[in-house]
Amino acid sequence: MAAGRRPRGTAGAARRQPGRNLAGGLGHGRQARRDRAGGGLDAGGRADVHPAPRRRPDHLGHPARLRVPPRRHGHRGRGDHADPLGVHTLAAARRPRCTGRRPVNGPDPLEFRRVAGRFATGVVVVTTTLDGVDHAMTVNAFTSVSLDPLLVLFCVERTARFHDVVLATGQWAVSVLGEEDREASDWFATRGRPLEGQLDGRPVARGEKTGLPLFAGAVAALECRSWAVHDGGDHSIVVGEVLSLGVPDPAARPLLYYEGRYRGLR
Repeated sequence: MAAGRRPRGTAGAARRQPGRNLAGGLGHGRQARRDRAGGGLDAGGRADVHPAPRRRPDHLGHPARLRVPPRRHGHRGRGDHADPLGVHTLAAARRPRCTGRRPVNGPDPLEFRRVAGRFATGVVVVTTTLDGVDHAMTVNAFTSVSLDPLLVLFCVERTARFHDVVLATGQWAVSVLGEEDREASDWFATRGRPLEGQLDGRPVARGEKTGLPLFAGAVAALECRSWAVHDGGDHSIVVGEVLSLGVPDPAARPLLYYEGRYRGLR
């Protein structure tokens, strides 16, 4: 590396770590004094009599009840993509894409997919609506999180077009698919499908809390409001507060996904 050149990514790392300055930057000495005083320095470098209070972190080290406000921005990315287990998840940008190369002295990503694929999951379709247009995507990285409050989450890849939409709306609905919904699962996992009229001809009902589409024959259905969004590598972990829930078809049998194929209960 040429002398004097800053390593790539250093600026981004500094932004991700509040209070850390690049060596030689303007205000470096003042920033160091501010860091040692816990942020309680005024513009002249003097200790503030009333430093700003700090929020207590949660058990993961995040500020308590961290919420990420939805942001409206245009659709980006190359469309919907398959998740590491082989079924569609949601996507985003702003981070380098996973190259699939083996980490130094680490497991092979392809072997990771094979091993993780032996964890059987259900299959859901997550839906939301933006500017009067319904959006949907097949997901198998979905789970319950908490009883108090009622929370669930799904993981969304950072390059799918659904990602920015669901963050912008701040609300979403989940339809747990049954064995008869394999075609729907495949359709909502198809790259480059038209956005307009994705749900045309499908039996859906509008949720009473959000007005979002839910599959009429689903094994289970939930309406959610975004509670928090966490960094999950090449995915975002979207946590939602459950607003309503129900069982549209009590007789429906769940659609399962195992080792890259659909399965059913025996």
